[in-house]
Amino acid sequence: MSNKKLYEDAEYAALEDYLPVKRFRIVPGEYKDIPGGISEIEVTIDVKKTFAGKLDFKVSGSGRIYGWIRTQKADALRKLGAKRIELIDWSEKFLMLIVVSENDKTAYYVDNSEVKNLLNNCLRPRL
Repeated sequence: MSNKKLYEDAEYAALEDYLPVKRFRIVPGEYKDIPGGISEIEVTIDVKKTFAGKLDFKVSGSGRIYGWIRTQKADALRKLGAKRIELIDWSEKFLMLIVVSENDKTAYYVDNSEVKNLLNNCLRPRL
């Protein structure tokens, strides 16, 4: 079954409800294996070349961006027991997967403009 069919019933969500800009940070690829803080959850974002060109910074040729989101006690991500977040560029929108385990994932769609805002305004290294 294709991913498009698998997630066709996913609903739209406000990205800020899960990944607030003020608590999200990007890390360079060479640091991706260094664990985040005790309250942080790993985030992986895959962008296509067209979307990468709209960002305020350069994206590696692979289109993969690594980051961490700092959570708080009342966060939806903590309530879900999230271990990892994946954002995948589907051209017209992004698929957000909240991964609790390999067999337990919650899917939402988010608008491209929200992902662009997150990436352009978060804490990121000057490369």
